[in-house]
Amino acid sequence: SHPGAFEVAALTARSRASELAAAVREFRPALAALADPAAADEALRQLAENYEARGLTAEAAAFNLKPED
Repeated sequence: SHPGAFEVAALTARSRASELAAAVREFRPALAALADPAAADEALRQLAENYEARGLTAEAAAFNLKPED
């Protein structure tokens, strides 16, 4: 085990918004993406209180994340 040796830069999922949102909270990546645009919208709703999403497009269903201070 090498705690702190690696940094998660991005996370992806097909359509599991809740699981992706939980992983974003745990690993704090700079980028997250979902293949399903509706799932991306749901993940953004779940993360809205703690994250500012930038660059979301429905076609790409990807969003950049910046934790709010």
